[in-house]
Amino acid sequence: MTNKSMSVVIFGATGLAGSGVLNECLKHPQVEKVTIITRKNSGIKHEKLEEIIHDNFLDYSSIKEKLSGYDACFWCLGVSQVKVRDKSKYREITLDYTLAAAKVLTEMNKEISFCFLTGVGTDPNMKSKQMWARIKGEAEKRLEDFPFKNLYIYRPGYIHPLGEIKHSLFLGRIVGPLYPLFNKLFPAFVTTTEEFGLAMINAVLNDSDKQIFENKDIREISK
Repeated sequence: MTNKSMSVVIFGATGLAGSGVLNECLKHPQVEKVTIITRKNSGIKHEKLEEIIHDNFLDYSSIKEKLSGYDACFWCLGVSQVKVRDKSKYREITLDYTLAAAKVLTEMNKEISFCFLTGVGTDPNMKSKQMWARIKGEAEKRLEDFPFKNLYIYRPGYIHPLGEIKHSLFLGRIVGPLYPLFNKLFPAFVTTTEEFGLAMINAVLNDSDKQIFENKDIREISK
């Protein structure tokens, strides 16, 4: 493990995966500063934490000057297709929000690494019958056009919440109690919020040569 430190900005810090990333960043001795971009106050207080309230994820001009001085962006902002079935809205949240942030972050930071959460089954060839898989795949491909220091893609399967983090989706609350069984039978398809957070941090700190992290890779790099 390198001894370098870093400052990070997190999008989607109030969601399941983002909460895990935020928790691990606040605990990690090599993460010096954590900024979260959120629509409303998170209620979280920590000496490392800065919170920027912002409600337009297509336009960052009003907060642009605050988006400099970062070594990494942890992008966990997203929505389930179960909640947003309209293709244009799902595309806006999944693709347009991401590209708008990537643009301003690379303008304001000469060497920033970008960690992007998609999911198992994402199709970068954009031929899947599943809308979400095609759009997430397009987002993965479009991010390759930006001058990041490193671009890391994360495709977890089921993420199990630890501590006070809770699943917002009904299916997640149903599956949760079965995690010990799934972890034993299908360890390559499940992970935890802690492992996911550490996987993002460790890739950046170590300048990982791997770009795409499937679920099994997430668990491995989190160690």
